Amino acid sequence: MTGRGGQAEEREGRFGTELVCRVPVKKPDGSVGLQPSRIIGINGERWMLRASFMGRPAPEPDSAQDWEDVPATVVVRRGAGAMPVGEPIPATLPDPGPTGPVSHRG
Repeated sequence: MTGRGGQAEEREGRFGTELVCRVPVKKPDGSVGLQPSRIIGINGERWMLRASFMGRPAPEPDSAQDWEDVPATVVVRRGAGAMPVGEPIPATLPDPGPTGPVSHRG
């Protein structure tokens, strides 16, 4: 973050210490603005899940519970094999079953 001219500060959140960041970005009109983001890490046994929130959940973490519920429901099956530190674990989506994916319509 700081290498790109941004700022990062630590705060305590639902999952422990997280980073609240602001990074300069070029807007479509050519001006420069600050893009807020919030990075959380959820530690497990021999794995870590990292999630980055952008938009409203970044500067307003106290009102982002619905967004935080998403990584809280992720199931990690790392496997027993050895892996290099920092190596990403392949993501596999669950089988949607015989009826297919659930659709939410309002």
